[in-house]
Amino acid sequence: APHSQMIPDVYDDILRHVGFSLRIVAIIFCASVSLMSDTLGIMCISFAKDGVSQYLHLTRQEESTLAGALFAGMLIGGITWGRAADICGRRHILLISLTMCG
Repeated sequence: APHSQMIPDVYDDILRHVGFSLRIVAIIFCASVSLMSDTLGIMCISFAKDGVSQYLHLTRQEESTLAGALFAGMLIGGITWGRAADICGRRHILLISLTMCG
């Protein structure tokens, strides 16, 4: 319980240090929209899975493999783009990934 009480204090300290401005609100908004977009993409898979499975005549095992490949790709992509951003700079890599992915 003591550790869980410290977490809000840390966030308060960070906000006091950085300050609360319109820029912080914009960053939080953009991060929230990005998270919602990522979540929506994952949710859409569950809706599209049945139609795609019927169209391609997939077995349950093939459906599972396809879903696993999707999440493996997301994992590998996250690690790869994150490492590239650490090396080359976040802005540069963000612009490249947005150009490639729409």
